Amino acid sequence: MNKWLTKSSLLLTAGLLTFQTGCKDDDEVATPPSVSFEQSELSISETATSAAELVLTLDKASQSAIEVAFKLSGTAEEGVNFQSIEEKTVTFNAGEQTATVFLNPINVASIDGDKQVIIELVSGDNYQVSDDEGKTTVNILDNATTLENATAVAIATSNTVTNPYLQEAVEVTVGLAEALTEDVTLTFDFAESSATIGEDIEIDGLTNGTELVIPAGEVSASFQITPLFKGSAGTDKNVLAKITDISRTDVAVTEGKATFELHLFDPEVALSTWLLERADYADQTGNGAVVVATNENGERAYDEEGNALPSVVVDGIYQPYTQRINPETGSWTAASPAPYIHQDETDANLLKGDWTMTYKTVPKPGSTSYPYYYTYISNAFDIRDIFPSNYLVGYNSSGVKLEKFIRFAATDPDNTAAGKVIIPTQTVTVYRAKDGYEWKGKTYVAETENEEYNYKIDSNETLGDISLSNNVTAIEVTISGEGTYDINAKLIEVTLNFASEDPNLEMTSMIYRMVPLKSDLPN
Repeated sequence: MNKWLTKSSLLLTAGLLTFQTGCKDDDEVATPPSVSFEQSELSISETATSAAELVLTLDKASQSAIEVAFKLSGTAEEGVNFQSIEEKTVTFNAGEQTATVFLNPINVASIDGDKQVIIELVSGDNYQVSDDEGKTTVNILDNATTLENATAVAIATSNTVTNPYLQEAVEVTVGLAEALTEDVTLTFDFAESSATIGEDIEIDGLTNGTELVIPAGEVSASFQITPLFKGSAGTDKNVLAKITDISRTDVAVTEGKATFELHLFDPEVALSTWLLERADYADQTGNGAVVVATNENGERAYDEEGNALPSVVVDGIYQPYTQRINPETGSWTAASPAPYIHQDETDANLLKGDWTMTYKTVPKPGSTSYPYYYTYISNAFDIRDIFPSNYLVGYNSSGVKLEKFIRFAATDPDNTAAGKVIIPTQTVTVYRAKDGYEWKGKTYVAETENEEYNYKIDSNETLGDISLSNNVTAIEVTISGEGTYDINAKLIEVTLNFASEDPNLEMTSMIYRMVPLKSDLPN
C-alpha cells in the first residue's frame, strides 16, 4: 500500500470521527434536561414541626443554573392549611441534579378533615417536564379526623345582633366535650372585624386580649364583648371572633363552631309619632307643649288691663301625656303635668328633658300680692311623688328634671318601629326641708304686712335657685330604667328605678306609660 494513500485515509477517517463527535454535542445542547418529582405522593400531619421535603431531579446535569416554576392547587388553602410560598420556583445550581421544595403545614384549630396540596411543574425554556412525574400530591392529615379521636371544643354562643344603645355585654361561651386534666388555651383573632376594640367595643375576660383559658377540670369558659355607645348614631359594625390556635393537639374545634359574630346595628328610629306638630295640640287638654307667657325681664306677663297673657307654645318642645301606676290601688293615674321633652340635636334617637323655664310671678297691675319665683321643669315622670311630703324638688309643682329622658333602642334592624327604651342612668338632686323648718308654713313679712308662705320668701332670697337655699339639705338619687316602645301603637311603657343612701326613700321603682295625646291611651 502506498504510504501517502494510507496517510490520507487516516486523515479522512479522523475527520469523519471529528464530524460525528461534533454532531453528538449539538444534539445534547438541543435537548434540554427533563425535571421530575422523586415522590408522586406523600403525607404529613398538620401538627408536624418540620416541613415536608419534595425532591425534584434532573435527568442530566446542566452547565448553568435552571429555575423551575411550579403551581399549586388542591383542597388545602395556602396561608390557612400550609404556610404561604412566596416564590413558586425552585433552582438547580449548575452541575446539580437535585433540588427541594419545602411545604410547612399549619395546625388548623378546627376539625376539618384531611387536605391535599397538588404541586405541578410548569414547563420552561431551558428544561422540560416529565410527562409522568411532573406533579406530586401532599396529603395534610388533620390532627383529629373524627370527634372520637380528639376532645371537641366549640363556641356555644349563637351569632348575636344588638344595638349599641342597649349597652349590654354579650357573653361568648366556649365549651369542651369533657373536662381535661390540664388547661386548654384558645387563641382568638378579631382582625376581620369592622368594629374597633377600644373605640366601638370593649372585650373582657381574655388574657392579653386574645387568649381564653378553660381551666383543668372545667368544661367551659367565657369572655364578654360590650358595645360602646358613642352618644350619637353611627354605622353598622360587626365583630368577628375566630379561634385560630389551641394549646393542645388532642383538642380540636368542631367544624363550623370556630367563629362568633356580633352584629352592631345603629338605625335611626322614626320619632315623628311622638313629636307632634303644634296643630295636633290645638285642643289644649293638658297635652299641649305650652308654657306661661313672660315679658323681657322673665316676669309673668300681663296686658294693660291686668289680664295674664295666655300661655304660648314653645317651638321644639313637646308635651306628651303620661300616667303612672298607683302603688296603692294598682290603677293608672295621671302623672306629670309638665312632661316637656325635645329631641337631642346630635342623637336622633334620644328625647331629652333638660328644658326648664323660671319666671317671677309679679303682682298683677293694681294688686299687692307677694311675688315669688316659679320653675317649669322638664318632668316626663312625676318623680316627686316617691318622696315624703317634706322633700322638695324646687319652687314648683312640676317635679325633678331628667336631662337624658328616653333613648329609643331598636332590637331588630329590619323593624325599628318597636323595641326597647332606655332611661340612661343619671343622678338627680332633691331637697329636704331642714328639721324645724316648715316649707309650706307662713312667716310675717313687713313688706306686705301679711304672713307669706315660707317657700315664697325663700325663692326671693335665692332668685329661684333652690340649691342656694339655707333651709334645705340636698339629697342625691340615682335613676335608671328601661321599657318598651311601639311606634304603631303610639305607646311607651317604662319601669323607673330609684336608688339613694337616704333611709327615708322607700320607693325603689315605679311604672309609667306615655302616649302622644291623651286620646291615644289604650282602652
